[in-house]
Amino acid sequence: MTRGVALMVLVFACGSEERPPPPPEPEPEVPVVPVYEAGEVVREVPEEAVAEAPEALTTIDLRDDFAPRIFTPAPELGELGTPPYRGTYVALADERLDQLPEDVEPERFLEVFGIFPTFRVLAARLGNDEVHECHGAIDPAQLHELPYDIKYTTVDVAAERQRVRAYDRELPRFEAERERLGLGTLDALEGVTERDRVFAQFVKDRRRVETMRAVQAHLRCDGLLPAAAVDGVLDESTSDALAQWQRRAMLYAAGSLEATTLAAMRLDSRERDFRAVLRALRERVVDATGVIEDGSAAHAWGTILGRVVDAPELRDTAGHEARPNGAPDWISPATEAAAEALGWTSPEAFTTFAAEGLPEQVAVALPAVPAYHSAHVPLRVEVDRGDVDYELPREVRGARAEGERHPIVTLIAGQGNDEVALVQWPTTIGGWMRETVRGGVALKYKESPVGPRVWRDVVAAPAWIPPGNTPVNDLVRHVGRDRVVPNTTLFGPGYRSAYGLAMMIHHRREENPMGAGDPVFVDEGVRTHGSVAYRSILTGSSHGCHRLHNHLAVRTAGFLLAHRRHVRRGSLLVRHSRELRTANGPVTFRIRSRGYAYELTPPVEVEVLEGRIIGRRRTPDLRAHPVRPE
Repeated sequence: MTRGVALMVLVFACGSEERPPPPPEPEPEVPVVPVYEAGEVVREVPEEAVAEAPEALTTIDLRDDFAPRIFTPAPELGELGTPPYRGTYVALADERLDQLPEDVEPERFLEVFGIFPTFRVLAARLGNDEVHECHGAIDPAQLHELPYDIKYTTVDVAAERQRVRAYDRELPRFEAERERLGLGTLDALEGVTERDRVFAQFVKDRRRVETMRAVQAHLRCDGLLPAAAVDGVLDESTSDALAQWQRRAMLYAAGSLEATTLAAMRLDSRERDFRAVLRALRERVVDATGVIEDGSAAHAWGTILGRVVDAPELRDTAGHEARPNGAPDWISPATEAAAEALGWTSPEAFTTFAAEGLPEQVAVALPAVPAYHSAHVPLRVEVDRGDVDYELPREVRGARAEGERHPIVTLIAGQGNDEVALVQWPTTIGGWMRETVRGGVALKYKESPVGPRVWRDVVAAPAWIPPGNTPVNDLVRHVGRDRVVPNTTLFGPGYRSAYGLAMMIHHRREENPMGAGDPVFVDEGVRTHGSVAYRSILTGSSHGCHRLHNHLAVRTAGFLLAHRRHVRRGSLLVRHSRELRTANGPVTFRIRSRGYAYELTPPVEVEVLEGRIIGRRRTPDLRAHPVRPE
């Protein structure tokens, strides 16, 4: 019995079929990037092999969650590796306003402040036929060329209402006279009408009223003009709406009506939105290539597809000559090459491309980068303080000598005879600023120290910790009627904060007092940083820092990270909190990070030049000068 059982078991085991081997593990998918030429995908390249392609391809990020290289996370740093502001930046760029933190103001149209809209947002704008038809129905001839600017702060609303009524009263009268005389246009009445003096005033009124009504019509098309706006008048409501419209077009007029704004309004609205597409593409190209040369050092800015896409303020020479070794504009032709490769050569072409679905990344052939570019470019910085006026301003002494040369910052690559000036941008230096002194208002001069300094620390989305004497009203903002929240727009991080989206700290390098070891870096409180106070950049005045337009500060920081050795320090964690007592109850604000830091190794040398002292006074007067009440 036992032997039989054993035999059965043996027979069963030998007669059973062997199990088939498990199927092989599937090969992991290799991420690929489509290569575009003339608007068509010509092939796909593995993501890791794009840089090795024979035609020198560059990968450009088209994703909706794009953020500049200064906001790239580093998971290996753990808690410190996540840039605190990245999520907010992405939400603002993609207009996901419901995803913003509670203490961040939900704003749109932030190009002028350094945050460019995503292509999803831009495609939606270009694809809104109803809005474009609304703009198209407005006669561009109604936007007259005015021999003056109109500023809300100088507008007498009551007088402007009278102007509108006078125009509306006289228009049918002169139209009737034109028909009676058999004239083709109202302009033909000049020198013919019996009411010459009335007609001369009518012509002036007509230009202004028709222009303002056309402006308001455009604002109404974009849903920006409130119902309370006064017809035909640049009142406060209209000025606020115009400022939003100007931000959308990346104009710097801040609610004033001037020639640049009128020229932009005369454009076809689809063309206007397409220029925003080219500007957004340009920033993606800049980020992908790490190139900064924009023609500013040579005073030779290029065009993109035959278009000047920037406001005149961004081509301001600040009264300085072009550098003889100024680099040509590389960014514009590279952006144009990218646009042509993608087929984004017209508003219609971009709209068609976007409707078929935007890829996350594309590879395109761009012009070769300058030969001096490398992983570590020899680099130095000059800050020319321009014309420096130490004399008291007019409101104290009754007059002021006006200078012609504003401060500029110049980035210079190379060494000796091989130096190349990469960019030359207007900036700011210190000047006369209002301060509260012993309960009154006084003027004090804020100096920008001269001499050698270094850029060692690069900080993305820096935060400013307000001193204890900062007024409570400055530290909070009202949301609706009853809610008060911390005013993060002031202390950041954010595009409106004191230091903008990026900063480079100026350190004075001193010998170690111990006589040996590493040098000591002294922070004097001066930075080169981004700013939304773009009017100050145009006038060259600050509290001592060197301000840049936010997007140029981001470009500078990105260039340094792409072409200088550095160590990523990550988020500068702090535990700062303060309870504020308001009429609506206590409000607590907290700052958990001073920004996202990188340390340049070695630092970049900076020389702050004295500039040209104008006026009789040769040194700053550091005393407080009370301002006479008006």
